[in-house]
Amino acid sequence: MRRLLFTVGLLAAGIFGGVSAQDYVGLSTKEAQRRLQKQIRPRQQPDRAWQAAPTLQGALAVYTQTLSLTADLRLSCDSLEICYAEQYFCKDEVTALDWQRKILLKKEYEWQALNENQHVSNMERQRLLEIYRGDTYWVVQVLRTDWSPLQYQLLFSNQPNPVK
Repeated sequence: MRRLLFTVGLLAAGIFGGVSAQDYVGLSTKEAQRRLQKQIRPRQQPDRAWQAAPTLQGALAVYTQTLSLTADLRLSCDSLEICYAEQYFCKDEVTALDWQRKILLKKEYEWQALNENQHVSNMERQRLLEIYRGDTYWVVQVLRTDWSPLQYQLLFSNQPNPVK
């Protein structure tokens, strides 16, 4: 049993070690592409490339990148080519929870839980982190919110420490 857990741990470290959760929301498409190229080692995944996808749900540009055997990244960008949504499509719950954990570890966002599936950043960062199960995959997404200070106060009005 220990050998199995050790093997699974090594496999997970190899799969997740190549790319860490980044802050793509708010970047231009060119900056996001440069950041991805630095993160993905060419020798690990030489055949995977940044690809423009057909537009979805109002996004003016959608880009996809395979990150590992178990996760793909989709960036949705607006008319100014600024990313407003970062979505990790994961083949299983373990992978999705790992991406969520990596994002929540970024202390500068001061993530606060709204419920078990959603976290909101501090008002200066204007981000919403969600995790949910789709039909055939898990999704971890970071969205730009553009919420007002009043909306932030209302989010936490029933919690003991509202966001400032």
